[in-house]
Amino acid sequence: MSGEMPTYLGQYVTGSISYTAALITRLKKERYISLRCKDGYRGYVLLEKGRNYLLSEYEKELSFFISGSGQTGHVKSEPEKRMRLYRMSEVWVFFWKAGIEILRNHKPDMDKGFVRDRGKAFYYGSLEFKGMSEAIRGSRSCGMLLSGDTALVVYNTMDRNMKWAKKMECSMRTWTERMLLKGGYNSRADALIVGQNIKVLLKLLESDGGIKKDLFRPDDIYDQYYYIPMCQEGILQIILLTEKQKREKLKQFLLSRFPRTLYI
Repeated sequence: MSGEMPTYLGQYVTGSISYTAALITRLKKERYISLRCKDGYRGYVLLEKGRNYLLSEYEKELSFFISGSGQTGHVKSEPEKRMRLYRMSEVWVFFWKAGIEILRNHKPDMDKGFVRDRGKAFYYGSLEFKGMSEAIRGSRSCGMLLSGDTALVVYNTMDRNMKWAKKMECSMRTWTERMLLKGGYNSRADALIVGQNIKVLLKLLESDGGIKKDLFRPDDIYDQYYYIPMCQEGILQIILLTEKQKREKLKQFLLSRFPRTLYI
C-alpha cells in the first residue's frame, strides 16, 4: 500500500520468521516482488506480476494505492522519501494487527468529512487525504485514526526524533477539525505519536528542537499528545484508546482493586 515495505516488517505481519522467509523466497522466485537495497535501506517492492494479481483479487481494497499514476505506483529513490514510505508501512501494519480497519472499502467515504462509527475504529493513511488540501501536504502526519469518541492525528517517529514544523502541524489540526465538523462532530483532534519503543518517548520529552529547531519538541499545537510504542503491549493500548467500553471496564476493575482513599 505504501509502495515499499521494509524487510523487517515481514515477520511481524505473519508472526513467523521461518514462514516469512519461505514466503518471501517464493514470491521473489515467481517475480511477484523484488528486494531493493540502496543507501542502507532494504525493502520489498511490487513487480508487475504482483500488482496485477492484487488488482485481480483485491481491486476494491487496493486499486487506489497500486494502480494508475498514484504515488505508490512509482519507486522512490531518495532516502528521505523511502523513509516516509517505511513510516507509513509500519503504522498500517501496526493498526492492522490491532484490528483497526485500514482498507478503503471497509471505511466511510471522506466526501462528507471524517465520519466516526460508534462500533468501529478506522485508519485513513495520509495518501488518502493529503491531496485534498495544499495546506497539509507538508505535514509529517502518517494518517488519521478515528473511533466513536476519538480523533487522532497519527505521527510515526520511529527510533529517532522526527522533523516538526509547528505552523504546518497547526494547519493539519485545523484541517482535521474542519473535516470532523463536516462529518457532524464538533470535537477536537488530538495527536498520537507511535515509535519503536518506550525509550524514544524520553528523547521526545527532553527535546529542545535541535540546532535548527526543526525537530519535534513538546508544544501546544494539540491539547493532548499520546505516545504508544509499536509492540504487542502497544496494541493493547491502541484498543483501550479506541474502545470506550473497554476503557470503562478497566477503570471499574482498577477502582474495585484499588478504591479511592481520602488522605488528610
